[in-house]
Amino acid sequence: MPAPIVRIVGPPGSGKTMLIMSLQEALRSEGVRTASAVSRGPGLTAIATSAGARTTLERDIPLGYLATVVSWIDPAVDVIFAEGYEETGAPAVELRPAGGDALGVTEDELLAVVDPAEIAAAFAERGPGYTAGVAERVMHSVLGREPSAGTLADASKGGPPEVPPSAAREVGRLGRLFRRRRG
Repeated sequence: MPAPIVRIVGPPGSGKTMLIMSLQEALRSEGVRTASAVSRGPGLTAIATSAGARTTLERDIPLGYLATVVSWIDPAVDVIFAEGYEETGAPAVELRPAGGDALGVTEDELLAVVDPAEIAAAFAERGPGYTAGVAERVMHSVLGREPSAGTLADASKGGPPEVPPSAAREVGRLGRLFRRRRG
């Protein structure tokens, strides 16, 4: 049976890839195998699994077919995080700044809303792993599992560190620089 998909949505530069990396790190401690799929524009989809497989397909993979394609690459994947998929049909985590406008994710598909500054601040301070409670929601609502005692709770304990807004902006700037260099 193909793995369930969780869409990660937000404006360009909001930290979608950073959140996916943090989710993958947090869920790894639970033994959850993940994959990420990024729609990189017309005719290009990049897929990476937590087992180390990476592939770039020179075609668009529709959301409804994505789980099947990922299962061909790694049938042991438990959950797929999809970035760049605006179509409905899977739960979504929305990256939205405090006071920002909703991105149009339907209420029945909205899994969580996360402030990108919170994720960026935690990432700048501690690296990947802090998910503002999203990893717990994925475990419970998407995978139907309860986290092991202390593993995910410890990763999110105490909330994000206090990091000046300038540091969060710098993390976003670095991400844009790396994306430009990759082409």
